[in-house]
Amino acid sequence: MVPAHVIDNGIPATGLLASVLVAKYADHLPLYRQEQIFARAGLAIPRSTLGAWIGRCGMQLQPLVDALHHESCSRVCCMSSRTTYASNSTMAASCAYSTHGVRAS
Repeated sequence: MVPAHVIDNGIPATGLLASVLVAKYADHLPLYRQEQIFARAGLAIPRSTLGAWIGRCGMQLQPLVDALHHESCSRVCCMSSRTTYASNSTMAASCAYSTHGVRAS
């Protein structure tokens, strides 16, 4: 059985899409630089195509984003610069924002 593609009827496999996403968002490598890297390897993938792939991946990942948002908003906590304070703990004065976006100083 052939694994499903992230992009229906698309050429890129999941490994290539993951590589483009990681390079862009984790390694901060702009699409024009990725285009140049692919060109040196003999692959003509324009940055407009790379951008379209990123957009399609974003649409496919939206259910995961929604689930994570729902999970994080269902908890009451407050974040400090390095420490998370649960709702039943004493909150420090350096506390910045709750997960609901309400100022909690």
